[in-house]
Amino acid sequence: MTDKPKPVIEEPTDAIVRVTLGSICTSDLHIKHGSVPRAVPGITVGHEMVGVVEAVGSEVKGIKEGDRVTVNVETFCGECFYCKHGYVNNCTSPHGGWALGCRIDGGQTEYVRVPLATHGLNRIPDSVTDEQALFVGDVLATGFWAARISEITEDDTVLIIGAGPTGICTLLCAMLKHPKRIIVCERSEERRAFVKKHYPEVLLTTPEECQVFVEAHSDHGGADRVLEVAGANATFQLAWQCARPNAIVTIVALYDEPQVLPLPNMYGKNLTFKTGGVDGCDCEEVLHLIEQGKIDTTPLITHRFPLSRIEEAYRIFENRLDGAIKVAITEKVELYAGDTDWQRIARTKQSDFRRNCLQVGCEANSLNRQDGTKNYYGNVLQEKDARKGLNFYEGFRKEILSAIGAYRQPLWANLLRSEHIPWNLFFPMGLTSRAKEACGELLRELTGLEVKEVTCIRVEYAPSSADTTDGWRYLNDGTSFDCYIAYKDNSDAFCGIGIEVKYTEMAYKLQPGSSEYRHTREKLSEEYLCVTLQSGCYHTLSAATDEEAFPKVLIEDDYRQLWRNHMLGMSMVQHSDIRHFLSVHLYPSGNKHYEKVLPEYERLLTEKGQSTFLPLTYERLFEAMGHYVFFSCEEDSKWKEYLRDRYLY
Repeated sequence: MTDKPKPVIEEPTDAIVRVTLGSICTSDLHIKHGSVPRAVPGITVGHEMVGVVEAVGSEVKGIKEGDRVTVNVETFCGECFYCKHGYVNNCTSPHGGWALGCRIDGGQTEYVRVPLATHGLNRIPDSVTDEQALFVGDVLATGFWAARISEITEDDTVLIIGAGPTGICTLLCAMLKHPKRIIVCERSEERRAFVKKHYPEVLLTTPEECQVFVEAHSDHGGADRVLEVAGANATFQLAWQCARPNAIVTIVALYDEPQVLPLPNMYGKNLTFKTGGVDGCDCEEVLHLIEQGKIDTTPLITHRFPLSRIEEAYRIFENRLDGAIKVAITEKVELYAGDTDWQRIARTKQSDFRRNCLQVGCEANSLNRQDGTKNYYGNVLQEKDARKGLNFYEGFRKEILSAIGAYRQPLWANLLRSEHIPWNLFFPMGLTSRAKEACGELLRELTGLEVKEVTCIRVEYAPSSADTTDGWRYLNDGTSFDCYIAYKDNSDAFCGIGIEVKYTEMAYKLQPGSSEYRHTREKLSEEYLCVTLQSGCYHTLSAATDEEAFPKVLIEDDYRQLWRNHMLGMSMVQHSDIRHFLSVHLYPSGNKHYEKVLPEYERLLTEKGQSTFLPLTYERLFEAMGHYVFFSCEEDSKWKEYLRDRYLY
């Protein structure tokens, strides 16, 4: 990447936009490959973006500082012959047409100057997120224009060639016309599967079978309307071959080389060819359609990367790796010393959640970068928003807040730390008998244990010994479980599962002077020593209460919290308060620290220790949760979607 000065207002019709979300377009690849003659060498590419207006020129109308806006790939004056006739792609202004990311610096950066901003920006409705609006100014505008000029009627068979991002946007806009049938032709099996999953009413075929398939599934020996969006030599020819006589063929795609029409072979077909391109004069209408729920392009976003990793994003997008359809580029994230890749992703993810889903600000102290500019990627809610309980899932927020009680700033306000996750994830499983039953089924699948009945689910639970009334804790230092699930086995004996939840956390550092420090570092307490050696969970020299036999590695930062939570449960077993205990350590697969540490910890365990310890990823947990219904179908679906969207890697 290259550093460039922050853009400034150059003309009174300009606006400066802070780019909050962008994307990579196939057109960017065409520029990269040198197939866009008008592109200026060394230009910052990027024309798919949304953002927040930072400044406006004196002649800009309808847009003000602070507005969330889509940025139109086409800048246009609104006054010339072509603009007045709706052909804004052909605007005669020196800054008109496709300028951004082609002739002037575009949006794959932190800030962009938008000329002719009155017509080049559209305010995003408050109920529409950045991701929902991301494609309005380019691929969605392209699809909308293509569907419009194709003159689609309700009697038509429509063939769309190509199910890439622009192809699917074209499909969505063609569906608004309610044609008799739509056929999508796509070579990629992955992309055909995507269309089948999201738009099951659409017919699918491959390029090799397309012509025969279209003839068999049309009323007049070919498609009434053909929209070519793939951009290959073979698909250009396929487009006119699959069209019926007197059909309209709309060329939407860009090509890396000239295309030829074999006119002698086409004699008598009397086709009307239209060239699409993007005429972004309908962005306001498209935004209203999104607001009404009639267009949803968010499934197209398969990957998200911060701006700092845009080279990797390009590699994945261009090579269609890992099922990539569209890659979203988030604004530059304020990084901290020692941040891992997962921490960067999580920081971005939770900040996007705060801004796009909750649509609230963050704490003032997280707004200021060292250079004095604002950092919109804060991960701490403002107190007024935290006190509303916005860190917790809306569907169970009332119950969660009632159970938590008093306001605690880290738990209520910090989006990045893991304290809130057990409340969003496990606490709802204990709210109803149906949820408890599904939880039991889930635990049987994940653990293989005899879980006859889940009796209760408690979050932030520090159990007291059953044989004392003076508040003595099992390990005498207040050790607690992030979540504790009590259950009965098949013999009706009480058992327990203690869950430690991690998100971005790494090694657990001790605070000198703390109770834990005194019990483990200054002098190993009798409780810890006895329960560890008597548990039979670790490879030791003897089972006696002998400090020399104690595996000293357990008090190291990487293992200490695993050991403490494991032993808290084993102490409950030794006190005969429960028959069996399982220590579960829950972590996201992106957290490479625990991917490394957990196998190391397991190697310290005996067979008995391994039978009472389970590393578990969020991915595996959420996959298993999908097999069971905890609540009503709609409520269940919304809750699970929230968990996956907010927390998964």
